[in-house]
Amino acid sequence: MKSLSKRNIILYCVIAVMLVTSLISWFMISNATTDSTIVAIYKNRSLIRTVDISDHDLRETFSIGTPEDGINVIRIKNGEIWVDKDSDCPDKICANSGHISINNRNLPIICLPNRLEIRVISADKDNDDLDAVVR
Repeated sequence: MKSLSKRNIILYCVIAVMLVTSLISWFMISNATTDSTIVAIYKNRSLIRTVDISDHDLRETFSIGTPEDGINVIRIKNGEIWVDKDSDCPDKICANSGHISINNRNLPIICLPNRLEIRVISADKDNDDLDAVVR
């Protein structure tokens, strides 16, 4: 059996240290806690409800509105919230606008015909600034 040279021993030690460092980093990243993501749901500029979508166990479907002013079906699942295609919105832009999730915080879901808005509000006040006001 060949004896290991000093160079090979150093190389194996460097590889072992890199492997241990990457495993520790992966473990820390996978177990990191995320900030809570609070979503506000408005109908006719009035706050209807707030939901914490960072709770991945939350699964819920509910409707907002009346037949006279339009009904939107809201779904929450796996840390995401969206307007379902079962809503009676005539143009379905709100249903096609996608999901709001923990990773996608910047764009609200708006339904103009039914006057519905779903947007992320943050637990810290730094991220709760308004860009513009629409009347």
